[in-house]
Amino acid sequence: MKSVNCSRDFFVRMCFGHTPGLMIPVIQYNGKTLVYTGDLIPTIAHIPLIWNMSYDIESLKTIDEKEQLLKESLEGNYILVFQHDEKSSAVPLEMTPKGIRAKEKFGFSEII
Repeated sequence: MKSVNCSRDFFVRMCFGHTPGLMIPVIQYNGKTLVYTGDLIPTIAHIPLIWNMSYDIESLKTIDEKEQLLKESLEGNYILVFQHDEKSSAVPLEMTPKGIRAKEKFGFSEII
């Protein structure tokens, strides 16, 4: 996973497992870090490390990229924003006995 800085409030992480060049925007907003997870973690159900899509181009690379992002997000108290989840559009993370999971669910409008 590579990062491309656009400004101090916005940068893009480049991923290569799901599809080469998948861009993951990271946005600083009102003291929070929002990560638009795109197809790397499309829904809240995809947070578990090995719960991925069968059509990822390089599945093992996807798992590695996802693990890096989840650990960083947990440590930095980031909020993950999902594009494909109709019920949960944003979540912070917590460590559970089963691994990193959603701490609470809320709508994207609650961040703004």
